[in-house]
Amino acid sequence: MTGKEFRAWQASVEVEGRPMRGSEVARKMGITPEHVSRLRRDGSSKDAVYRLAMAAISSGIKPWGMS
Repeated sequence: MTGKEFRAWQASVEVEGRPMRGSEVARKMGITPEHVSRLRRDGSSKDAVYRLAMAAISSGIKPWGMS
C-alpha cells in the first residue's frame, strides 16, 4: 500500500461529516499518531494487515472481543 492510497482512504472515512483525523485513525487501529503519519508518508509493506483494518474501520466493524 502506498502513502497515496492510505491518504485517499483516510480522506474517505468520515466522522461527523469530516474526514477522520490522524489521532482517530491511530486509536481505531491501535497504533500511534506518529505511525499514522508514517503510513500517510511512506505507506506499508504489511499490506494485508492494514487493508483489513482499513476495511473494518470503513465498515464500522469493531475489533474482535471489544464492545
